[in-house]
Amino acid sequence: MIRRLAALVVVFLTSCGDDGRVKALIEAAGRGDIVQMSILIDAGTNINGVALEHWTPLTRAAHAGQLEAVRLLVVRGADLNRGAVTPLHWAAFRGHLRVAKFLVESGARLNLDPRGKASFVDKVRSYGEGELMTLVNEVTAREKS
Repeated sequence: MIRRLAALVVVFLTSCGDDGRVKALIEAAGRGDIVQMSILIDAGTNINGVALEHWTPLTRAAHAGQLEAVRLLVVRGADLNRGAVTPLHWAAFRGHLRVAKFLVESGARLNLDPRGKASFVDKVRSYGEGELMTLVNEVTAREKS
């Protein structure tokens, strides 16, 4: 039953065009719907596509704190540093420490300066957030050695 439904979803989304599939992937990422995300990615949906007011699937998943969705997207090749505001910035801004930590450990750039604003490191230092500050200090120490 589920496979049949999944096949129907793929057929429907294929007829929607790439923009419709990207929107569906972004929405699924925000909900943490790993099954739908996998179906869409397997059907060839652009994992780094931008839609719905400049979201990417990874920025939306990070914003929503959907760690499993973030993991899936990173494993499948999503760009860690894409977006006007990066996934790492969204995770930190929304207080999703586990997501932020995973993104940093996966290689997200700490000193990326989105839209000419402060870098992730600058933002965390301004928040004075204990756990995030510890994470930033650990990563910057590793980068220096």
